[in-house]
Amino acid sequence: MNSLKIFVNSLDNSLKCAICRADIKNNTNIYQSEHNFGIVSSKCCQRFSIKDIEWMMKIFLAYGGYFAKLKDQNFSLERYLCNLAEDLTKKEKVLDLNELNIKFIHEILLHGITIQEYQKRLESFLK
Repeated sequence: MNSLKIFVNSLDNSLKCAICRADIKNNTNIYQSEHNFGIVSSKCCQRFSIKDIEWMMKIFLAYGGYFAKLKDQNFSLERYLCNLAEDLTKKEKVLDLNELNIKFIHEILLHGITIQEYQKRLESFLK
């Protein structure tokens, strides 16, 4: 009987945020999308707009991962943009810019860069 109790208790604590994968211990002030079953923590709800949350949930569902999964890795947005620009000039085929943009947004989200931070850094990069 004790093993059943432990199993049930572990299920009670298994809710994870669909954005950052943090444990959701308090289920008040959480967000659940109308479009999928992902649950978002109150911390992510405070940090991101509902529009951004919906985008991120779709991107992570399609490509995997979660916000800041690779945050500890060395990542330079500027270096990534330069490498991307070099790769684009070398390729001869027509690229789907929407797909490229989504993959790029996925990459920055994995490294813990918000969409707003990306926009600001991109503006300064292009100046």
